Amino acid sequence: MGLVPVILHTNHFTKKLLPWAHYLIDNSEHYYKVHCKPFFSSHVINLSTEYLEENLTICKDYHICISKIGPLLNMEFSIT
Repeated sequence: MGLVPVILHTNHFTKKLLPWAHYLIDNSEHYYKVHCKPFFSSHVINLSTEYLEENLTICKDYHICISKIGPLLNMEFSIT
């Protein structure tokens, strides 16, 4: 039997949940160092209720952090 690929991602971190996101990313970095592959396939940050500039700044920082270990970063924003 072949392996079945599984996509594992965090779902829609809001601004108040960013400390939890950071905790998961820190642990993912440790997992990557041990296994040479990412634990999560992607992280989703939903800062659509924040101002666009703040959203972009925060997501850029997270992108720089997670790009070292492989997962994608999905960023959500809205312009109203």
